[in-house]
Amino acid sequence: MQTLQHKKTETELYLQFGLVVFSSLIFWIPREHWLLLIINVGVLSYFYSLLWNNKLQISTGSYVFIFISAVFAPTNLSQDVYRFLWDGKLILNGINPHDFRPKEIINQASFSGKNWRELYRGMGTLSQRNYSCYPFVTQIYSSIAALVPSFSIQVIVLKLLFVGTFLASWSAFKQVLAFFKFNQKTFHLFWLNPLVLVEGLGNLHFEWVMLCFVILSLHFLLKHKFIPTALFLCLAIQAKLVPLLILPFFVRTLGWGKSIFLGLTVVLFVFFSSLIFINSANAGNFLESIALYYGRFEFNSPIYAFYLEYGMWRYYFYPLENYAAYLTQYAFLFLIATCFYRLKDKSWETFCHRLAWALTIYYVFATTVHPWYLIFPLFFAVLSSNRLTLFWSFLIFLSYVLYDESLKEFAWLIRSLEYGTLVLCSFSFIRSEIKSFWRSYLHS
Repeated sequence: MQTLQHKKTETELYLQFGLVVFSSLIFWIPREHWLLLIINVGVLSYFYSLLWNNKLQISTGSYVFIFISAVFAPTNLSQDVYRFLWDGKLILNGINPHDFRPKEIINQASFSGKNWRELYRGMGTLSQRNYSCYPFVTQIYSSIAALVPSFSIQVIVLKLLFVGTFLASWSAFKQVLAFFKFNQKTFHLFWLNPLVLVEGLGNLHFEWVMLCFVILSLHFLLKHKFIPTALFLCLAIQAKLVPLLILPFFVRTLGWGKSIFLGLTVVLFVFFSSLIFINSANAGNFLESIALYYGRFEFNSPIYAFYLEYGMWRYYFYPLENYAAYLTQYAFLFLIATCFYRLKDKSWETFCHRLAWALTIYYVFATTVHPWYLIFPLFFAVLSSNRLTLFWSFLIFLSYVLYDESLKEFAWLIRSLEYGTLVLCSFSFIRSEIKSFWRSYLHS
């Protein structure tokens, strides 16, 4: 009896300490203090491993506390929320956010208010000089939050919208897990992942909203209700464009006829909903901003950064556009190959397995890999028990060192540490997956 009581007390102490670490991370550590951030994430990764291995249980009260903390915490690790709210205020004032760069209109008299200036300063110089690249759903959520005048209240409203979307997908996620015969703890293992909580809800990245709509879409897809599937997948794409990559993966599971019907329906929904903010006059502005992410920007890339260093050594300049185009082509070829992974297996479990691999490969070849980008592949990794992306979801916090300009000359070392550790941790896993792929391919 005393031993059981001792274990219960020990578990409670672990949980309390974990909650303190999480609170300190989400409330008080700005991204400039990268060493404290990484230490806190390291501690949280230990507690997460205990949770994953059933050595730590989390109570409902603690679960609610964590979510409330994330709702009322400041967005310390990202500037994106300032641009979201800027675009939302523009829409409320009858201005299309795709028509003007912020720097082109900030000096007009109608933008002299305190909130306008606060949002402009907060978004940073990069966002100030570029057109908005955020699609329809992102703009609508931002517009609702921008209805209130105070920035701090706007942030809370936006977070409540995120929580509302999460609650709307709660039942659907539970039913998806039941369909796959997963333990319901998988639900908590995903949403309590520090990357999902800190970067999704804590720092208001729309991967959170996108994923909720993907879950709803997957829920209806498993019931073969294709119109609701297409509608929610459209909403996911209109939150972030990345779910477009899902479309080719339906072929192996649904067959060509149903896949083409579903794909065309999604494309039509996306096209007509895009017309709300994008027209012939500003489509070029939107595409220009999208192109920057695929041809000019670089952050924490597994391959692209080293590719550029080679270009500098070989050609004495950075051939950005050429290398970005090459990597995009390689990523596309790998995506197509992954679509046909385990050719004879048409199960939904393999569908998730294929997507976990494909999205991970996509980001390996990406030119920009911010931490929150991994939320999407992490979802399918959890559904398919793919540990590769799970490892990466913790290691990617090392990339916050790259925000420190004084350490830019050591960027190669940080990337080597992040991706070298990832390869070492998952070497045996990758080897077994490659063997499984070729075995499936040769026997198909």
